[in-house]
Amino acid sequence: MALKTHMVPIKDLQLFLRGAAIGRVMPPEGIYGLAGTSLDFSYPGDGTPCTFPLTPDPMPFLNIKNEIEAQVLRAAVFLHYGRIVIALTHPHIDSKLLMRWWGTANGPLGFDIQKDTESLWYGPPDGPAPRLIAFHQISDGFLQVVTDE
Repeated sequence: MALKTHMVPIKDLQLFLRGAAIGRVMPPEGIYGLAGTSLDFSYPGDGTPCTFPLTPDPMPFLNIKNEIEAQVLRAAVFLHYGRIVIALTHPHIDSKLLMRWWGTANGPLGFDIQKDTESLWYGPPDGPAPRLIAFHQISDGFLQVVTDE
């Protein structure tokens, strides 16, 4: 049993527990600089990069969503408070999301470019790891979340 503590905004708690990766705010006109770039996932999927086409630039959200969902097995893409979210669709198959730091689309989409983005789907406290142990509010808008990984 390895307990970990996380600081999570209250509005993002459900996404955190669901194993979602949260990126940047989606501008209304789309995101510039995605043409020909890629995201590299180890999980879910088979490790094949998700490559964006050369047009359009800027790329609107619907194109981004369609490209990722078509190329990455069991991934769902949506907006949450205007931010791009990539989440797992089948927790019984995949319990984690692992996006590699070297993907050339990481920066434009607001994901980490220095370390891998890894998130887990946390189950109930009485289940096997990974699981939620407890959480409590520590400041206005933030929770301290304790998990067993």
